[in-house]
Amino acid sequence: MGRSYSPQDLKVLWGAQARCAFPGCRKNLVVGATENDPAQPIGKICHIVAHSDDGPRGDPEFPPEDRESTDNLILLCGTHHDEIDVQPNTYTSEEIRVWKTEHESWVEATLSDAVAALTFTELEQAVKVLLATPPGTADDLTPPTPPQRKMEHNSLTAAIAPYYRIGQLRFHDVEALIDQFTGWDITFGERLKAGFSQRYDELWERGLRGDELYIELAQWASGGQQSSFVREAAGVSILSYFFHICDVFEPAPN
Repeated sequence: MGRSYSPQDLKVLWGAQARCAFPGCRKNLVVGATENDPAQPIGKICHIVAHSDDGPRGDPEFPPEDRESTDNLILLCGTHHDEIDVQPNTYTSEEIRVWKTEHESWVEATLSDAVAALTFTELEQAVKVLLATPPGTADDLTPPTPPQRKMEHNSLTAAIAPYYRIGQLRFHDVEALIDQFTGWDITFGERLKAGFSQRYDELWERGLRGDELYIELAQWASGGQQSSFVREAAGVSILSYFFHICDVFEPAPN
Protein backbone atom coordinates (compact mmCIF):
# COMPACT_ATOMS: atom_id res chain seq x y z
CA MET A 1 0.00 0.00 0.00
CA GLY A 2 1.57 3.27 -1.13
CA ARG A 3 1.77 6.33 1.05
CA SER A 4 -0.75 9.01 0.18
CA TYR A 5 -1.31 12.20 2.18
CA SER A 6 -4.35 14.32 1.41
CA PRO A 7 -3.67 17.97 0.51
CA GLN A 8 -5.70 19.03 3.55
CA ASP A 9 -3.66 16.85 5.93
CA LEU A 10 -0.40 18.15 4.48
CA LYS A 11 -1.52 21.75 4.78
CA VAL A 12 -2.68 21.31 8.37
CA LEU A 13 0.46 19.36 9.30
CA TRP A 14 2.83 22.03 7.96
CA GLY A 15 0.65 25.06 8.77
CA ALA A 16 2.45 27.05 11.48
CA GLN A 17 4.35 24.00 12.70
CA ALA A 18 7.31 23.96 10.33
CA ARG A 19 9.77 23.13 13.10
CA CYS A 20 11.25 19.80 14.14
CA ALA A 21 9.12 18.36 16.96
CA PHE A 22 11.98 16.31 18.47
CA PRO A 23 12.41 17.58 22.06
CA GLY A 24 14.96 20.40 22.18
CA CYS A 25 15.46 20.63 18.40
CA ARG A 26 12.81 22.85 16.80
CA LYS A 27 14.92 23.31 13.69
CA ASN A 28 13.23 25.40 11.01
CA LEU A 29 12.07 22.99 8.33
CA VAL A 30 11.81 25.55 5.54
CA VAL A 31 14.92 27.02 3.94
CA GLY A 32 14.50 30.56 2.72
CA ALA A 33 14.60 31.64 -0.88
CA THR A 34 17.86 32.79 -2.43
CA GLU A 35 18.58 34.79 -5.55
CA ASN A 36 18.74 31.53 -7.50
CA ASP A 37 16.27 29.21 -5.79
CA PRO A 38 12.81 29.44 -4.19
CA ALA A 39 12.08 28.59 -0.57
CA GLN A 40 11.77 24.83 -0.02
CA PRO A 41 10.60 22.51 2.79
CA ILE A 42 13.36 20.26 4.13
CA GLY A 43 11.52 18.45 6.91
CA LYS A 44 10.41 14.83 6.85
CA ILE A 45 6.97 13.47 7.64
CA CYS A 46 7.23 10.67 10.17
CA HIS A 47 4.55 8.13 11.07
CA ILE A 48 3.97 7.72 14.80
CA VAL A 49 2.53 4.26 14.20
CA ALA A 50 4.29 2.85 11.14
CA HIS A 51 2.80 3.05 7.69
CA SER A 52 3.27 -0.72 7.33
CA ASP A 53 2.77 -3.49 9.88
CA ASP A 54 6.46 -4.38 9.90
CA GLY A 55 7.79 -0.79 9.88
CA PRO A 56 9.28 1.11 12.83
CA ARG A 57 6.64 1.21 15.58
CA GLY A 58 4.38 -1.02 13.51
CA ASP A 59 1.06 -2.11 14.97
CA PRO A 60 -1.10 -4.55 12.97
CA GLU A 61 -4.08 -3.60 15.14
CA PHE A 62 -3.85 0.07 14.17
CA PRO A 63 -6.51 0.85 11.50
CA PRO A 64 -4.91 1.28 8.04
CA GLU A 65 -7.22 4.19 7.23
CA ASP A 66 -5.84 6.15 10.22
CA ARG A 67 -2.17 5.71 9.39
CA GLU A 68 -2.03 8.69 7.00
CA SER A 69 -4.09 11.06 9.17
CA THR A 70 -2.52 14.14 10.76
CA ASP A 71 -3.05 12.59 14.21
CA ASN A 72 -0.55 9.89 13.24
CA LEU A 73 1.99 12.18 11.55
CA ILE A 74 4.72 14.38 12.99
CA LEU A 75 7.25 16.69 11.34
CA LEU A 76 10.93 16.13 12.09
CA CYS A 77 14.27 17.19 10.68
CA GLY A 78 16.09 14.57 8.64
CA THR A 79 18.46 13.63 11.46
CA HIS A 80 15.78 12.98 14.05
CA HIS A 81 13.46 11.31 11.55
CA ASP A 82 16.16 8.74 10.84
CA GLU A 83 17.16 8.44 14.49
CA ILE A 84 13.73 7.47 15.79
CA ASP A 85 13.18 5.03 12.92
CA VAL A 86 16.42 3.11 13.55
CA GLN A 87 15.69 2.99 17.31
CA PRO A 88 11.96 2.20 17.49
CA ASN A 89 12.28 0.47 20.86
CA THR A 90 13.82 3.61 22.34
CA TYR A 91 11.40 6.03 20.72
CA THR A 92 7.96 4.47 21.11
CA SER A 93 4.74 5.65 19.51
CA GLU A 94 3.41 6.60 22.95
CA GLU A 95 6.40 8.86 23.61
CA ILE A 96 6.24 10.45 20.15
CA ARG A 97 2.57 11.27 20.64
CA VAL A 98 3.57 13.21 23.75
CA TRP A 99 6.14 15.12 21.64
CA LYS A 100 3.44 15.97 19.12
CA THR A 101 1.08 17.30 21.79
CA GLU A 102 3.82 19.31 23.49
CA HIS A 103 5.08 20.69 20.18
CA GLU A 104 1.60 21.82 19.10
CA SER A 105 1.16 23.53 22.49
CA TRP A 106 4.53 25.28 22.01
CA VAL A 107 3.53 26.45 18.53
CA GLU A 108 0.25 27.85 19.85
CA ALA A 109 1.96 29.58 22.78
CA THR A 110 4.70 31.01 20.56
CA LEU A 111 2.22 32.34 18.05
CA SER A 112 0.15 33.79 20.89
CA ASP A 113 3.24 35.56 22.28
CA ALA A 114 4.01 36.92 18.83
CA VAL A 115 0.48 38.29 18.58
CA ALA A 116 0.82 39.92 21.99
CA ALA A 117 4.06 41.61 20.85
CA LEU A 118 2.58 42.67 17.53
CA THR A 119 2.77 46.37 16.73
CA PHE A 120 0.86 48.46 14.24
CA THR A 121 3.97 48.33 12.05
CA GLU A 122 3.64 44.59 11.42
CA LEU A 123 -0.11 44.86 10.94
CA GLU A 124 0.35 47.67 8.43
CA GLN A 125 2.89 45.59 6.51
CA ALA A 126 0.46 42.66 6.37
CA VAL A 127 -2.32 44.93 5.18
CA LYS A 128 -0.13 46.27 2.38
CA VAL A 129 0.46 42.72 1.19
CA LEU A 130 -3.29 42.25 0.90
CA LEU A 131 -3.77 45.57 -0.86
CA ALA A 132 -1.28 44.53 -3.51
CA THR A 133 -3.92 42.06 -4.71
CA PRO A 134 -6.09 43.44 -7.53
CA PRO A 135 -9.38 44.47 -5.91
CA GLY A 136 -12.52 42.54 -6.64
CA THR A 137 -16.06 43.45 -5.66
CA ALA A 138 -17.46 43.19 -2.15
CA ASP A 139 -20.98 43.10 -0.81
CA ASP A 140 -22.03 45.42 1.97
CA LEU A 141 -21.00 44.34 5.45
CA THR A 142 -23.58 42.10 7.08
CA PRO A 143 -24.06 41.28 10.77
CA PRO A 144 -21.37 38.83 11.91
CA THR A 145 -22.27 35.18 12.16
CA PRO A 146 -21.55 33.65 15.59
CA PRO A 147 -18.05 32.12 15.27
CA GLN A 148 -19.07 28.56 16.20
CA ARG A 149 -21.84 28.52 13.61
CA LYS A 150 -19.51 29.99 11.03
CA MET A 151 -16.82 27.43 11.80
CA GLU A 152 -19.33 24.62 11.36
CA HIS A 153 -20.66 26.17 8.16
CA ASN A 154 -17.13 26.35 6.74
CA SER A 155 -16.24 22.80 7.90
CA LEU A 156 -13.47 24.04 10.21
CA THR A 157 -12.28 21.58 12.83
CA ALA A 158 -10.96 22.06 16.35
CA ALA A 159 -7.46 22.30 14.86
CA ILE A 160 -8.30 25.81 13.59
CA ALA A 161 -9.99 27.10 16.75
CA PRO A 162 -6.73 28.07 18.55
CA TYR A 163 -5.59 30.18 15.61
CA TYR A 164 -8.92 31.99 15.51
CA ARG A 165 -8.80 32.65 19.26
CA ILE A 166 -5.22 33.89 19.05
CA GLY A 167 -6.09 36.26 16.24
CA GLN A 168 -8.95 37.63 18.31
CA LEU A 169 -6.44 38.94 20.86
CA ARG A 170 -5.66 41.80 18.51
CA PHE A 171 -9.15 42.21 17.06
CA HIS A 172 -9.51 45.81 18.24
CA ASP A 173 -6.01 46.72 17.02
CA VAL A 174 -6.88 45.51 13.52
CA GLU A 175 -10.21 47.32 13.71
CA ALA A 176 -8.48 50.56 14.76
CA LEU A 177 -5.88 50.21 12.03
CA ILE A 178 -8.52 49.73 9.34
CA ASP A 179 -10.48 52.70 10.70
CA GLN A 180 -7.32 54.78 10.54
CA PHE A 181 -6.64 53.87 6.93
CA THR A 182 -10.30 54.37 6.05
CA GLY A 183 -10.01 57.91 7.41
CA TRP A 184 -7.46 58.57 4.67
CA ASP A 185 -9.16 56.45 2.00
CA ILE A 186 -12.87 55.77 2.39
CA THR A 187 -12.64 52.69 0.14
CA PHE A 188 -9.83 51.05 2.13
CA GLY A 189 -11.93 48.67 4.25
CA GLU A 190 -14.07 47.56 1.34
CA ARG A 191 -11.05 46.97 -0.89
CA LEU A 192 -9.39 44.95 1.87
CA LYS A 193 -12.50 42.85 2.33
CA ALA A 194 -12.78 42.45 -1.44
CA GLY A 195 -9.21 41.13 -1.55
CA PHE A 196 -10.07 38.43 0.99
CA SER A 197 -13.28 37.58 -0.87
CA GLN A 198 -11.45 37.30 -4.16
CA ARG A 199 -8.72 35.10 -2.70
CA TYR A 200 -11.33 32.90 -1.00
CA ASP A 201 -13.15 32.41 -4.29
CA GLU A 202 -9.87 31.51 -6.04
CA LEU A 203 -9.05 28.89 -3.42
CA TRP A 204 -12.62 27.56 -3.54
CA GLU A 205 -12.35 27.17 -7.30
CA ARG A 206 -9.11 25.21 -6.79
CA GLY A 207 -11.05 22.77 -4.62
CA LEU A 208 -9.78 23.83 -1.20
CA ARG A 209 -12.17 23.43 1.70
CA GLY A 210 -12.28 23.60 5.48
CA ASP A 211 -9.01 23.71 7.42
CA GLU A 212 -6.92 23.60 4.27
CA LEU A 213 -8.63 26.70 2.88
CA TYR A 214 -8.36 28.61 6.19
CA ILE A 215 -4.64 27.90 6.55
CA GLU A 216 -3.99 28.84 2.94
CA LEU A 217 -5.74 32.17 3.57
CA ALA A 218 -3.69 32.75 6.74
CA GLN A 219 -0.44 32.11 4.88
CA TRP A 220 -1.51 34.39 2.05
CA ALA A 221 -2.50 37.12 4.52
CA SER A 222 0.95 36.94 6.14
CA GLY A 223 2.73 37.19 2.80
CA GLY A 224 3.61 33.50 2.71
CA GLN A 225 6.58 33.99 5.01
CA GLN A 226 6.19 30.73 6.89
CA SER A 227 9.41 31.08 8.90
CA SER A 228 8.30 34.21 10.80
CA PHE A 229 5.91 33.80 13.72
CA VAL A 230 5.43 37.57 14.00
CA ARG A 231 4.58 37.89 10.33
CA GLU A 232 2.17 34.96 10.54
CA ALA A 233 0.64 36.48 13.68
CA ALA A 234 -0.21 39.57 11.65
CA GLY A 235 -1.90 37.47 9.00
CA VAL A 236 -3.82 35.41 11.56
CA SER A 237 -5.00 38.59 13.31
CA ILE A 238 -6.35 40.16 10.14
CA LEU A 239 -7.89 36.89 8.99
CA SER A 240 -9.65 36.44 12.35
CA TYR A 241 -10.98 39.98 12.15
CA PHE A 242 -12.61 39.45 8.78
CA PHE A 243 -13.75 35.96 9.70
CA HIS A 244 -15.64 37.50 12.60
CA ILE A 245 -17.12 40.66 11.12
CA CYS A 246 -18.37 39.63 7.68
CA ASP A 247 -19.37 36.83 5.37
CA VAL A 248 -16.36 36.72 3.08
CA PHE A 249 -15.92 33.08 4.08
CA GLU A 250 -18.71 31.75 1.95
CA PRO A 251 -18.58 30.02 -1.44
CA ALA A 252 -19.26 32.21 -4.42
CA PRO A 253 -22.89 31.90 -5.58
CA ASN A 254 -23.48 29.64 -8.56
